[in-house]
Amino acid sequence: MSSPAAIALDRVTKVYDKPVVSDISLEVPEGSFVTVLGPSGSGKSTILQMIGGFLQPTAGRILFAGTDMTALPPNKRPCNTIFQDLGLFPHMTVAENVAYGLKVRGVDPATRRKCTTEMLAIVALEGYERRRIHQLSGGQRQRVALARALVLDPAVLLLDEPLTGLDERLRQQLRGEISRLHRRLGATILAVTHNQDEALSLSDRIIVLRAGRIEQIGTPREVFERPANAFVARFVGFDAILKPERVDSGIADWHARVAGRDIRCEPPVSRDPAHDYVLVLRPERIRIADPKERSDLGPLTVISTAYKGRDVEVESRLVDGQALKFLISADPGVAVPASGSSIEIVWEPMKPLLLPDALVEP
Repeated sequence: MSSPAAIALDRVTKVYDKPVVSDISLEVPEGSFVTVLGPSGSGKSTILQMIGGFLQPTAGRILFAGTDMTALPPNKRPCNTIFQDLGLFPHMTVAENVAYGLKVRGVDPATRRKCTTEMLAIVALEGYERRRIHQLSGGQRQRVALARALVLDPAVLLLDEPLTGLDERLRQQLRGEISRLHRRLGATILAVTHNQDEALSLSDRIIVLRAGRIEQIGTPREVFERPANAFVARFVGFDAILKPERVDSGIADWHARVAGRDIRCEPPVSRDPAHDYVLVLRPERIRIADPKERSDLGPLTVISTAYKGRDVEVESRLVDGQALKFLISADPGVAVPASGSSIEIVWEPMKPLLLPDALVEP
C-alpha cells in the first residue's frame, strides 16, 4: 500500500467577495518538488497560505501525510513557509537569524551552533555568521531565509515566488542552488511562481492555475510539449498561434486549413468536436524555407525583424491577415529577411499541435 501524499488538497475553495480558489484537489508526493504556475491573481499564493495555515479555506480539507490539519495554525503544521519578503530580522546576525527557530524550540546553545554552522555550509554561506542582513546581497538573503527554514528540518517547505525581484544572473544561480538543496536534503517542496523558466527547471511536476482553477497537471516536459489548451500554451511560451479555417479529424493525424494550406497536425488530447481549435507552434522551431525546399506554410510577408541576442524575431503576416512571429538564429551566416519581402516557412519534422481554444482569456 502506497504512503499518503506529503500534502493533499481535497476540494479546497476560498471565497472572498467571489471565489479566489475553486474546488481544487491535488497531491504533492513525499520528497517531490512541485510548482504551482500561474499569472497574477490566479490564486496560487492563496493556495500556499492555506497550506501553510495562514488562511482558512471556505470549504475543503488540507492534509499532511494523510492527517487532516485544516483547522491547525501555522506553528502546528509540519511545514515552513518562505514568503516573498523573506521575513529576516535586520537586528540579528546571519547566524542568529538561522538559529532563531531552534532557540524558540528550546534547543540547547551548543546544538544550535552546530546545526547553524552545518546549514550555512550547505547554502554556501560559511564565514557570514556575524554579518547583518543589510550587509548581504539579495541572493545571500534568499539563502539565509532558506537556511533558517531548512535548519528546522521541516517535512514540507513552501516557497512563495522564491526568485522574484532578483536579476537574471542571480535567478539562474539560485535556481541551481535550490535544485541542489532539494536533491541533497530530500525535502518536499511546494513553490508558487508566475515564471515559467523557474517552474520548468526546478519541478518534478507543474500545476498550471488560472482564475482559481487547475488547467493542467504534468511533468515539465508534458506541460511544455503538450499543453492542455491555448491558455497553457501561451503561458509556457507558445507564441506562434494561428486560427484554422477548418479542422479535419483523423486517427494518426489531424489536418488544419490555414491561409489556404493544408497542415498536418498532432491530434488534440481532447477530441471534442464542439471545441474551437487553434494551431500552435514553437517559434524557435520554425525556420525560413530554402528556395528549392517544399514549405509547410506561406507565402508570408515580413513586417519587421528585431535582434534579440541569440535570435532574431521575425514578425510576418499571412495572406489571410493573421500575424505570426517566429525566431531565426542570429548567427552571421543566417540571412535576415528584409521588411516587405515574401517568405515561406518550414517546421518539419515537428508537427504543430491542435489545442482547444476555450477560455483563452480570463
